Amino acid sequence: MIDEDKLDTFNVTSYFPSLEVENDIVERDGSFTIDHIEGFDLDSVEMQENDKWVRGEKFTKVVRAFSEPIISSQFGHEIMDKLYDKFTHIVVSDLEAKLPKTTSIILVLSKIDG
Repeated sequence: MIDEDKLDTFNVTSYFPSLEVENDIVERDGSFTIDHIEGFDLDSVEMQENDKWVRGEKFTKVVRAFSEPIISSQFGHEIMDKLYDKFTHIVVSDLEAKLPKTTSIILVLSKIDG
């Protein structure tokens, strides 16, 4: 479906650090003090649905909203529906194994003068 050269040159990194890593990054930088740091689990709307296919489709829509522009610019708009249909199947398969948790971190910083 896609040109192999385009696949080989496509790399989008993502990084989801833990609370401890966030804390360590701020401390090592030394430019800020941490006024408040807190992590909490989110009960996302798409995961409240009982039907795993509906959950998978809702999750896919969330992911597609931010990832499609990046992916389609590299591979073209023609493959998007097939790609996200396949992604939905993968998500549903994962949902059978476990219910994912979404965690959010609140980090309040103060700039150190100097």
